Amino acid sequence: MSYDNKSKHRQILHSGLFLGIGFCALSLSACQQPDNHNTTTDQADNISQTNSTEDTTAANSAQVSTKTQFPHYIDKLPTLLHPITPFITSENDGIYDELSSLKSRDNNYYPSIFSENTPYTYNSHMSNLVFENIATGTTKTLLPNNDFLIQQMFIPFVSSSPISQQDQSDAVTVAPSQATNENELAQNVPTTEAQRESADVETVTTLFGRMIYHINETPYQENDDDQNLFSQQALYMSDDMGGALNKLHPDNEFVQQTKWMPQISRYYFITQSDSDDNGNINEQDKTYNYQIDFSTDEPTVKKYDFTDESL
Repeated sequence: MSYDNKSKHRQILHSGLFLGIGFCALSLSACQQPDNHNTTTDQADNISQTNSTEDTTAANSAQVSTKTQFPHYIDKLPTLLHPITPFITSENDGIYDELSSLKSRDNNYYPSIFSENTPYTYNSHMSNLVFENIATGTTKTLLPNNDFLIQQMFIPFVSSSPISQQDQSDAVTVAPSQATNENELAQNVPTTEAQRESADVETVTTLFGRMIYHINETPYQENDDDQNLFSQQALYMSDDMGGALNKLHPDNEFVQQTKWMPQISRYYFITQSDSDDNGNINEQDKTYNYQIDFSTDEPTVKKYDFTDESL
């Protein structure tokens, strides 16, 4: 083979080699490009999911944002009560539908945080309640979270000879109501702490070391127009240190009426279940009767029904 032919053959080989290397490089680049794209996409998805989680968490935090209010002292209790209330702002007040319906025209009115309605019966609007032991300073939170709404609190008690004979004409006798039948107390009991303190004769009051709560377990869920299930309340009881919390009836029942009878130290209540599953508690639903005897060392709930011969 001549020198020219050898030179041409060598050039062809070199050209083929360069073309092969170039083709492989292009192929490798083409093969790797989708992998790089997927990695970027995955990272973007992860960031998006993280942001979504953070947004959800922030939204949930906004919904259950709370505020610690000034403590309340109740005579003869060993604890100070610190109400934890929903923190309402102009940004999140829309989620508190029941609050919105109660606002005045100037948007400055909200339900009372903690106010005495009748002796040892308190209307409230609390997400939680912290008990501070006055003697030791230790604290105990009543509920495990702030998702519920405590709307009423009652402390079982008895009082003897609250006012003198000459003041009986001025005494207020509270009529019972379906909403707060704890009001049906002994005759001539002054209606507020201030009135109790101003009574001419010293009142001997005994507390039973227990506290009963009306709690809405679904306060931020909306009812349909013809339903009221989410606005129903349950009864809970704790000791006066905020411990031993327990529900007083099954989960599918809701408290409708209560009555305190100080003469025999008994607490009665009536519940209803949504027995027809229509999302509405009304007179067609089944009722249940209960009583608690506070004259015993360990008050417990007892169910009774005199229309059922098996009980």
